[in-house]
Amino acid sequence: LSWLYNPKEKHTIEEISNKILRFPVPNNKHGSLESRAEYQSAAAVTLFKSFPILKKRLSDRLIEIYEKLEKPFIGTLAKMEYQGIHVDRNKLKELDKKLEEEISSLEEKIKNYANYDFNINSPEQLSGFLFDYLELPKTKTTNTGHCSTTKEELLKIENKHPVISLILQYKDVYTPKTKATTPLLEKANRSFLPIVYSNFDHCGTV
Repeated sequence: LSWLYNPKEKHTIEEISNKILRFPVPNNKHGSLESRAEYQSAAAVTLFKSFPILKKRLSDRLIEIYEKLEKPFIGTLAKMEYQGIHVDRNKLKELDKKLEEEISSLEEKIKNYANYDFNINSPEQLSGFLFDYLELPKTKTTNTGHCSTTKEELLKIENKHPVISLILQYKDVYTPKTKATTPLLEKANRSFLPIVYSNFDHCGTV
């Protein structure tokens, strides 16, 4: 309901409690058992009291969307979280190793264009390499005062130097390894069964 009421806002228990009920929720959900119990109790009260308030603020059309689309999907997400995702540890380990090898290879090729060592994953250091050392056409300036090294900006100057293509390849490989294969493998290895449990955001997008 909170998301339907205002999709642009955050929809944590804390935000809903502050904006709808006008009282803060204790920020101790990761503390002791007693503290976590206090947080869970406050969260339950927040959900119980905010529901009728939010429902009154929604139009008939939004109420229909909630009843027919959003509400039924809650059960689906709950089952997904409860059952978890089965992963093939060997395949995941194999893929993670392959990505690591590709990263190392691309990193070596990129640094061959420089006579000094730098961190490719540091936007500031990468910016210095591209726009100060190689003197490539500058991209838009970021809030930190450095030229942007995002994929979108680098694509605009890809034809200016062969290293740009290598950096773009590096980004395409580095992200899935650090955001997917390595974290999933770590979670799978901590569990007796090869199952990864997650929290799914009903209000998020992928």
